[in-house]
Amino acid sequence: MANDSTRSLILGRDHDGNLAMRSADHSDKPGALGYDPLQHLAISLGSCLLEFCDRFLSRRGYPRAAELEVTWTFDARRCRVSTLQSELRLPINLEEGEQTSLERMLAQCPIHQALEGPLEVPTRVRLTHARRPAPA
Repeated sequence: MANDSTRSLILGRDHDGNLAMRSADHSDKPGALGYDPLQHLAISLGSCLLEFCDRFLSRRGYPRAAELEVTWTFDARRCRVSTLQSELRLPINLEEGEQTSLERMLAQCPIHQALEGPLEVPTRVRLTHARRPAPA
């Protein structure tokens, strides 16, 4: 576990549906070239889940405010994400049937489905025949 690091991002929507993001521990600030690849993964999952949540709340006339925390653990030794989880927080009460319906709707998020399912992601390397510089 010494090579593991756990990080979180919190994405939220206000009552008008505007999206905002912050680090859970205020250490994940974008660098000169933007966010790192794992932050982008968390942002993709979180914003997709919040979009589906927003649709659910809007259709039922609820306030659109919501907050979603995406937490992941990266195993540096194996160079892979070992855990990825999200927690949706709503400032309203839902009936049991509505909560079940929301959970089913969130499961339709295409990013969530891609991460859960057996998705093949072939990578091809194409050489462009660039010349190597002459030795100095």
